[in-house]
Amino acid sequence: MQKLQRVVKNLLFSQQKRGKPKSKSSSVAALDRVNLSLGDVRDVFEPYLAIFLTADRHFNPAQVGIAISITSITGILAQTPLGAVVDASRDKRRLIAIATFVGLSWFWLAMPETKKS
Repeated sequence: MQKLQRVVKNLLFSQQKRGKPKSKSSSVAALDRVNLSLGDVRDVFEPYLAIFLTADRHFNPAQVGIAISITSITGILAQTPLGAVVDASRDKRRLIAIATFVGLSWFWLAMPETKKS
């Protein structure tokens, strides 16, 4: 267990020299750190989505199941073409920034409006 913790700590918090990467392997290592950080976001997000749709949007359990199934199927179908785009891209940081902006925009849109009294 300690060996796994050291590997994860080194992967996430390793110090890299500033400037251009020396080799392609350092870029791959950085992309691996991003994937490790975001790997289970969907699995953590789905229960909260189910609660939000049930409590706030008044979906019944069948509609919640359909909504979560649609997000899962869309993710599976988009994985290969978007992976090819990432592999072909030279500016992976920009792609990560765009994806983060889109994700935060969806959260902002999903937030319920507060009523003023």
